[in-house]
Amino acid sequence: MTTHFKDDYSLDLDAMQRLTEFYIEQKVPTVIVTGSTGEYGALTDDERQRVQKTVIDTARGSDMTVIAGASEMASLQCVGLTKYAQDAGADGVMITPPLGRPMVPASPRSSIITTWSPALRRSGS
Repeated sequence: MTTHFKDDYSLDLDAMQRLTEFYIEQKVPTVIVTGSTGEYGALTDDERQRVQKTVIDTARGSDMTVIAGASEMASLQCVGLTKYAQDAGADGVMITPPLGRPMVPASPRSSIITTWSPALRRSGS
């Protein structure tokens, strides 16, 4: 889902709540908040968490599944965002590998999954 902003570029959490309520009324089964269309790359961690909390809290008790985007270039930041989403009550997280890193099997840096998976497991996420 898209992230809404006011004219001064601050977050419009009221609009996020209204959009979430609209999706619930329309019986949208799942939303991804702060994913690739949610401006995640332009938000601070605090802003991402505020948007996620607004959507998660608004959807609580409904049939809509909320997936929180936790993609980030730094693995520790990704782990922190994942733990936040889990603690906030997200139904799941969406994580994409860092951009610009080769994932070719012959590459010595191809083990993104084997590098990130243990970090996420250690975080308890």
